[in-house]
Amino acid sequence: MLMLRSKPKLLSHGPEIPADLEALREAMSFASGGNALLSEAGVLAEVAGSEPKKSDARINLPNAISLSGYASTIYWLGGGHPGFAIYGLVADEADGRVARATKQTSEYGGLLDWAIDITLTGLVLSKLGWTWGLLLVTPAQAYLRQRGYRPTVGSARALFTVIALLKGWR
Repeated sequence: MLMLRSKPKLLSHGPEIPADLEALREAMSFASGGNALLSEAGVLAEVAGSEPKKSDARINLPNAISLSGYASTIYWLGGGHPGFAIYGLVADEADGRVARATKQTSEYGGLLDWAIDITLTGLVLSKLGWTWGLLLVTPAQAYLRQRGYRPTVGSARALFTVIALLKGWR
């Protein structure tokens, strides 16, 4: 068991990072209460700086954008101002781009975005009176997602929302 005799040496610039491997071992040993579960490989991986993993956070900026767009579109579907539908479309386009730009992509976020698209596509089609479209559009969306296809811009939801807006539907 290593005992921390003195404060680890730190670099004088940037974040507080121990200046040498021994100081890092001492600091990690001290932080873990001397627990031997911290292996040498773990220490070396920390020093080498492994690749950052995808974000596992459920609540982050991209997911908040997705949910705000969902809420906005639901409000529009309930009779709200058409501007709420437009915000919902902008949020749908922005969420994934923000996730990639901020390195906050996650499987959860992708699934959340897809579930919102499927739900709102169905609701917009129903509101337009095109319930027959659900029999075609929903399976097509599921098929394309399973194959990994993702349009660069737009979606079925966007198409039907724009049609509803052009028809003057509030």
